Amino acid sequence: MIRALFCAASVLFFSGCASIEADAESKYIKVIYSGLTFRLPPDPLIVGSLGGESNILVFEYSKDPGKYIGYTTDRDLRTGNCEPTEFFRKSLSNDASDSDCPNEIKTFNQVFSRDRETGAWTGTDQEFYYFISRDHRSSFIFFVTDDGTIRKMESDFLKKSDFKKALAQYL
Repeated sequence: MIRALFCAASVLFFSGCASIEADAESKYIKVIYSGLTFRLPPDPLIVGSLGGESNILVFEYSKDPGKYIGYTTDRDLRTGNCEPTEFFRKSLSNDASDSDCPNEIKTFNQVFSRDRETGAWTGTDQEFYYFISRDHRSSFIFFVTDDGTIRKMESDFLKKSDFKKALAQYL
């Protein structure tokens, strides 16, 4: 475990996109990504960073396909003429009619809201928009940084309560 954390920390340090350390108070791993601190389940098998424009950071928890947690800068999400925060709020309310981005909201909801529990968690300085799969597959948390950049956390095994633990520092 220590060796894996050292290797992961080295990769992340040199890629410049995040930092990682063992949380002495619990079994969770403390990850700092995009200026926010997250607590993740312990013992990932692989930690990888693709860096680049999307700053992709992935934690794999199984040798079989799946069971991952990923972070990325979502540069492909089109919000039309809406600011990202307005876009997510309107998406959650399913009220695209009085917005500047009705087609983008409709498309987003077809992909991310269908068969998912949706909502927002508001913390002290950050709002998180969640789209949690009922079968714990393909769940997403979106958040917007101070400069308007959209970031995404996703997993195919975390439950809603696990996401809340990961974000506990802010909720």
